[in-house]
Amino acid sequence: MNYPSQWLISANELNCYNLDLIQKINSKYYLHFDKRTKFEQFNRNGDLIITLGAIVYPQELLNSEGFNFKEWLFSCVGCYCVIRCYNDDIEIYTDPAGLMNIYYGKGVIASSLSFFPQYYNDGVKDNFSLENDWFTGDVTPLRGVRYLMANHSLSLNNNLVSRFWPESGHGNLNWDVGVEKCALHIKETISLASSKYSCIASLTGGRDSRVILAACEQLQKKPEFFTLTGQGVASDDIDVVTRLRQKNGFVHRFLPIINPTVDDLHIYDAISGGYAVGARRTIISSLTGFRDKGLVHINGNLGAIGKCYYWPINADSHCDEKSLLSDFTSLSEDKISGIRTWLRSLPEGISDTDKCNLMYLEQRGGRWMGIGEGASSMIYSSFTPFASRQLFEYIRALPDSDLRKNDWHYDVTRVLSPIYADIRYSRSTHFLTKLIPKFLVRVCKSLKARCLK
Repeated sequence: MNYPSQWLISANELNCYNLDLIQKINSKYYLHFDKRTKFEQFNRNGDLIITLGAIVYPQELLNSEGFNFKEWLFSCVGCYCVIRCYNDDIEIYTDPAGLMNIYYGKGVIASSLSFFPQYYNDGVKDNFSLENDWFTGDVTPLRGVRYLMANHSLSLNNNLVSRFWPESGHGNLNWDVGVEKCALHIKETISLASSKYSCIASLTGGRDSRVILAACEQLQKKPEFFTLTGQGVASDDIDVVTRLRQKNGFVHRFLPIINPTVDDLHIYDAISGGYAVGARRTIISSLTGFRDKGLVHINGNLGAIGKCYYWPINADSHCDEKSLLSDFTSLSEDKISGIRTWLRSLPEGISDTDKCNLMYLEQRGGRWMGIGEGASSMIYSSFTPFASRQLFEYIRALPDSDLRKNDWHYDVTRVLSPIYADIRYSRSTHFLTKLIPKFLVRVCKSLKARCLK
C-alpha cells in the first residue's frame, strides 16, 4: 500500500512502512517519509529542525543570528509538523490548528492511523462509529494511540505532552486597525506560499475564498483558481464565481465533479484510517489532474475564525463542555472525555470568547477538517492562511461587540481589493437549520453517516 505525503518516526530502521525515504534523526529514532512529502531541514544553535508539510514563515526570523525557536514557531503558518532534535531528545510540534494530524503510541509517531496496524488487531474502540462525526481532544478510535492536540508539543524521551500556545492575555485593537493588520498578514502569508510553492486555490461564492482571491490581486505570482461544478454545487455559487471571473484578474477553470474511483477511495481511506467521510472523500477523483505535481492547495479552511463560529447567541453565556458538545450527532463517553481533556489544557484565565474560538481552531479545525485534509494529500499539500497564530492574536484583540455586529470577511476583503468586495456572496442556507430542532438534525446526520459507511 502506498501512502502519498505521509511520514512516521520510530526506532525501527527497516523500511517496513512502504515509505520511500529514511533519515536517522538522532541516536535512537528514524524518520520515514514519502518522497512527495514537503520536507525541509536546517541547523540552528546546535539543534536540527525538520519541517514536514506546507509551511511558510518570515525568512528573516530563520536567518537572524540570534535565532529564537519559540518566536520562529509562533510565526509559522500552514499545515505542518515541526521536529526539533537537541540534547539527544526529540520534540514534536503541531501547526496552529493541528491540521497536520499527528498520532503517537508506544514509540511510533505518525501522520496516519494506518501506521498502527497492531492496534487494529485488538484495540479498536467499538463504541465509536462514523455516526459520531469526529473525535475530540486527544481521543482516537484505537486504544493506546493518542492524537497530539493542536499547539502542543510531545517529548519523545519522557513522553511528555504540553501546551505551548496561546497565553491567557492578549492585546487590544480597534476595528479598523485590527482589520488592516489581518488583511496585511493574510496577503503576506499567501505571497510567501505562492513564492515558495506551485499553488492552486479553490474558489466558491462564499466569504473565505473571497478573502484569498482578494489577497492575490496584487501578487506577481498568483495561484491558478478552480471551482467544482456538478451535483451538490448550488447554481448560485457558480453564478457568483462567474461574476468574479469577469474581473479578469486571475486564471480560473471549472472542474466537473466525477464519481470517485475504487482505487482513489482505497488510498484516501488508507491515509485517513477509514475515518474521513463527507464531501472531500466524494470529490477526490475530480482533482486527479493535480496529482503528482507537487502542488499546494491554498484553501479557506478555518475562515470562520472571524465569524464567531462557536459563540453562544447570548453574549453573557459561558463557554463550557455542554455548549461545545452541542455540535455533535451523538455523544459518547470518549467524546465527552476528549472535550474535558482539551478544556483542561487551556491556559488559566482565558476568556470565554477565546475558548470558543480555540474550539473552532483546534477541535473543529484539527479534529474534523484535519483528517480529510490529510487524506487529500494524495493529490496535493493543504495550506490555509487562516492557520496562523498571529492572525488569531489579531482577531482576539478586536472588540467582541465589533466582531458580533460587523462583517469581518467583507471588511478584510474590502481592504485587500475593493473590486471583489463589491460582488455579492452566494446565498447561504445555513440559517434554515436553526429553525429545525436539534434532535432532528442529529437524526438526519446519523442516517447520512450510516449511508456513507
